[in-house]
Amino acid sequence: SIIDVTYKIGILKWLNFKNNLLLMFKGMKYDNFITFVDFSANIDIDNYIQHILDRSPRKPPHCDFNFLKKEYQLLYNKQADYKYVCNGHDFTYITMMAFHSEFSRDKNITQEKVESHLRIAYSATAFQRTNIYNELSGLIDSHNI
Repeated sequence: SIIDVTYKIGILKWLNFKNNLLLMFKGMKYDNFITFVDFSANIDIDNYIQHILDRSPRKPPHCDFNFLKKEYQLLYNKQADYKYVCNGHDFTYITMMAFHSEFSRDKNITQEKVESHLRIAYSATAFQRTNIYNELSGLIDSHNI
């Protein structure tokens, strides 16, 4: 599913953050490692890791494919909560890719449209009832922001 693929993308981003690896994710080409069968998204983890390595000139010398693959699997095996690993922009981009697949009639949808539709579908009142809203509000209040 799109959530599963988004989660798997997030694992490498988490690994990058955790180990300060200076990997370059901005502008990555999702279609180099994500494919669709109907509306079901699939990710080739090896291609994903290699794609990120190829575009990361500032990575440390020890940060090669084998290192990333091993560390990736260790983090993945922790089965962290999806809420803390998935990135919303990755999710909306992959959702847009699904609409661009051969199985969709609406091929003109953009990532911005996907994000807009999601915002419209989720009211401010509903958001204010969520744990994330309460946690963010508490954090903002505690820092006088």
